[in-house]
Amino acid sequence: RLRADAALGPLGLETELQRRIAQHQDKLQTYREIEARDFSAGSPQSRNARIQHMILKKGMLLEEGSIAWTQEMLAVLSDVDALLNE
Repeated sequence: RLRADAALGPLGLETELQRRIAQHQDKLQTYREIEARDFSAGSPQSRNARIQHMILKKGMLLEEGSIAWTQEMLAVLSDVDALLNE
């Protein structure tokens, strides 16, 4: 749909992007709660727990990246000045 927006003009995708941002924020919050509950700082962790923590951190990084990218895309779609210059 974003490619169509680029080719055809504004398609009103802002609401969908805001919905996706909220989904990623919810998932990130869940991951942070799991991290706080299961991987408290200072407590010794087994190799298995450290691996699981690293996997969780990867999920958190993915969610943070998705949020940042989608927020940036939302700003691009909302840039009225750029639209007027086309």
